[in-house]
Amino acid sequence: MGKAVYVETEPSVIKYYVDKSEFDVMEFTKEKDLKNLNYWLDGSKNPTFNQLMKLSKKLQVPLGYLVVKKPVDDTPQILNYRTIDSKDMDHISRNLIETIKIVKNQQEFLLDYRKDNGFMPLDYVAKYTIDDDWNIIVQYARKILGIGEEWQKDLGRLYPLKYFKKKLNDIGVVIQSNGIVRQNTHRKLDISEFRAFVSIDEYAPFVFINTNDTKNGQLFSLLHEFGHILLGESEVYNVDLTMNTDVNQLERICNKIASELLIPNIIFVESWNIPSDVELYEYVTDLAKKFKVSKTVIARKALDNKLIKIEDYNFIAKRNVEEYNKYQAIAKEQDNNGIDYYNTIQSKVDPILFDSVKSSYYEGNIQYIEALNLLNIGSKGFEFLSNKNDLG
Repeated sequence: MGKAVYVETEPSVIKYYVDKSEFDVMEFTKEKDLKNLNYWLDGSKNPTFNQLMKLSKKLQVPLGYLVVKKPVDDTPQILNYRTIDSKDMDHISRNLIETIKIVKNQQEFLLDYRKDNGFMPLDYVAKYTIDDDWNIIVQYARKILGIGEEWQKDLGRLYPLKYFKKKLNDIGVVIQSNGIVRQNTHRKLDISEFRAFVSIDEYAPFVFINTNDTKNGQLFSLLHEFGHILLGESEVYNVDLTMNTDVNQLERICNKIASELLIPNIIFVESWNIPSDVELYEYVTDLAKKFKVSKTVIARKALDNKLIKIEDYNFIAKRNVEEYNKYQAIAKEQDNNGIDYYNTIQSKVDPILFDSVKSSYYEGNIQYIEALNLLNIGSKGFEFLSNKNDLG
């Protein structure tokens, strides 16, 4: 049996990453390989290489971060643009940080690819500022997306989320979606931390959607982030579904853009006619089905137009959350019963990104393993998407 190799570590560095994690010291020390964590923290002992590897995996940080003299601050710059409802900056999860890094890496690839292939900058990126009339921004958004005020009539067999994803793809916006970090089912992305984020670039704007949200929630987040693209402001987006008046001007404008794209206010007001014998929540539910949006969006529209009281809005929002939690429980059961892997891959990987990576691979500019890493899929997923795209 070989002799254990001990690694000299800086106790303050170990403490920094333990404090940043979602675990407490007692939870760590319950595990055999981490039982001496308290000694590593006070400097009386050093961990073995294998123990340090286990700690690295548990903390979800690179091994190299644990052997330096000072903590590595790898917080992505985009996290400087978090919305007011987001968690404290001191409690950013490694899951979010790593997901942003993945997307930024994909964006850098696509930026270079588009420049090398003669693409021009997208003129709608940062076309407006928060001082511009948001109604004019909405009119422009409809024009470039090629949608009308009653876009629901053009859906055909498409679901609203897929419909708008395609519309945004058509103008060059890349939309990545996932509910976990890479393909690790043990690292679920928490919607209480973020629902979406957008990384602005005039050649390759990227939106990432947390798929642990409902489809309607994802749709609103997508259009909210599109508002940020038009205004040229990156951000990590989250929102408290109950009424919050502390949202800044930029977020209010992006919410208005998303809301107006989904339901023009004039059409909404004309449609609002609640019968005296119909319960409010039931009526809101019916309108949500008609307009293909969430009940919360309907309730917020009604509140903004003074058609309901704030107590009514909060009741609807709270009940919507309860229904969502039930939906999540059902979805989890379905996950346990097995998922269609190929449909899942197709829904997560943006076709623009896939086609660009595939072309770059076939042209010999990147290696196969690099292509798979960029797309966060295996060889079977790559072959499936290649065949599907080739068949149209």
